[in-house]
Amino acid sequence: AANDLIVEINNDIRTTYMFIQQRYDKRFPELASLVVAPLDYIRTVQELGNNLDQAKNNENLQQFLTQATIMVVSLTASTTKGVNLTKEEKDQVDEACEI
Repeated sequence: AANDLIVEINNDIRTTYMFIQQRYDKRFPELASLVVAPLDYIRTVQELGNNLDQAKNNENLQQFLTQATIMVVSLTASTTKGVNLTKEEKDQVDEACEI
């Protein structure tokens, strides 16, 4: 029973991650290759939103990403070809991140 619950939770995380990634890819397409753990990706998206400048010196990111990863995310964010999400898109992503 416990193993079934773990599998179900992992499946829910994976589904949520894919939903968020499909939508956030418009804003920061490189992020999925930089932050590969689904929960860390979700938390990073939640923290950055449309404002990718927030990656620098971000204490919240430091709680779950290494300093090296934060540096790469910050540098990549400064050169990304991604575009801002619309309010509706951002609301969808934000809501999914809360799950």
